[in-house]
Amino acid sequence: MKNLPIYVTTLLILFVVGCSKQNEKQPAQNKKELTKSQAAIKYLSDFQKEHYDVLNSSSDMYSVKSSKKAFSLSKNMDYRSWSDKLASIIDPDDYDCESTDWREYVLSIRDWDSDETAVFNDWGWLIWDYNFVFANKTVKGETYGIDGDFTNDINRHFRGLTKFWDIDTDIALASGKASFWKDKAKVLEILTLENELFWGSAFTDGALDTLRDNLVTAFGSDGFEDYTHPFLSLNAFAATPFVLPDFTTSHKIVMGDGIMDTYDAIELGDVAPAAILAHEYGHQIQFANDIYFDFTPEGTRGTELMADALAAYYLTHKRGATMNWKRVQKFLKVFFNIGDCSFSNPNHHGTPDQRMRAAKWGYDMAQAEKKKGQPSSSADFIAAFEDAVDDIISDDE
Repeated sequence: MKNLPIYVTTLLILFVVGCSKQNEKQPAQNKKELTKSQAAIKYLSDFQKEHYDVLNSSSDMYSVKSSKKAFSLSKNMDYRSWSDKLASIIDPDDYDCESTDWREYVLSIRDWDSDETAVFNDWGWLIWDYNFVFANKTVKGETYGIDGDFTNDINRHFRGLTKFWDIDTDIALASGKASFWKDKAKVLEILTLENELFWGSAFTDGALDTLRDNLVTAFGSDGFEDYTHPFLSLNAFAATPFVLPDFTTSHKIVMGDGIMDTYDAIELGDVAPAAILAHEYGHQIQFANDIYFDFTPEGTRGTELMADALAAYYLTHKRGATMNWKRVQKFLKVFFNIGDCSFSNPNHHGTPDQRMRAAKWGYDMAQAEKKKGQPSSSADFIAAFEDAVDDIISDDE
C-alpha cells in the first residue's frame, strides 16, 4: 500500500506528458469524432421520420415505440416503464405524491440535448426486446451493475428466491447491459428480427447494416458516455415464454445495470438490487398462479403492489433473506422511491405511499409467521393480499 501513491503519481505524470505531446492534434480528433456522432444521430432521426409508419406499425395507443405489445409483454408493466403520461382520471389531490430521492437523481443525470433524447426515445427499447427474445438461460459468469458491483448479491438472492417460493418454474436470469449497443452482431440480430416480424420486411440487409452502424455510433457518443450512461440500461422486468417461428423464449427476469447503479448513487445499493429482483420474481409467482393482468391504471397498480408485497415478504421472512429492521426500513424506502403519480397511465405502479404500505404489509405478514417458521404458499399469500389491497390503496390523506 505504501507504493500506491508513487504509482498513481507516475500515471498522472505520464498522462500529463502524453496530453502535452498531443495538445495540437487532440482538438481536431475531437471535432472529427463529434461530427461522426452528430451525423449518426441525424441519420437516425431522419430514418425515424421517413419510415415512421413502418417502424410504429406495431405500437399501441400509448406510444410504446417497440414490439412490446406483439411480444405479449403487456403481462408485465415493469417493461413498459417509458410509457407516455396521460391526463388524470384519478384525482391526484386525494393522494400524497411528493417527489423522491431516486426521481430527483434520475432527472439530474439526464442531461441530453433534444437530438440525443429523441434517439433514446426512438431506439433505446431495442436492448430490452433483445433481452426478451434472446436471453433464454442463466449465463455463468454474468455480472450485474455497470461495474459488476452487485453480481454476488443478485446471484445469492436469486438462489434464495428459487428455494423460498413454491412455484415450479424454470426461470432464466439475465443482465441488461448497455454494452449491447457496441455489439454489432447483437444489434443487427434484433433489427433483423424486428424487420421480419413487425416491419413487414420493409428494409434490405444493406439498410439494416447501415442502421446498425449508426446506432452503434450514436450510443457510443459522449452524450451516452461511451455506452455506459445509466439510462441505457435503466429497467428491470420479468417475462413469460413467447413462441417465435424458430424457437420459444423462456420464463426470465432481466435486471438492467443502470437501475442498480442509480439506487447505489442515492445510497440504497446495499438493498435495492435484492428488492427489485424480489419484485420481479413476484411477477413470476403471479404468472405461475394465473393472476390476470389488466392493462389499466387500476389493474396495473394492483399487480405491481402485490409484487411489492411478495418481495417484502421474502426479504424479511425467517426462511427468506431475514433482513433486520434497519435494512427493512431501507428497502421500504426503495419501494417508496419507485412509486409514481401517473394516475391515468396504464403503467401506473401506485403512489410512493401505496408502494410503501404494500411492502410494509408483506413485512408484517412475515413477522406474524415467525413462530410458524414455514412460509405461506404463494396461493395463500396472494389470497390474503387480495383481501387487504383495498386498504393498501386507500386515500393517502
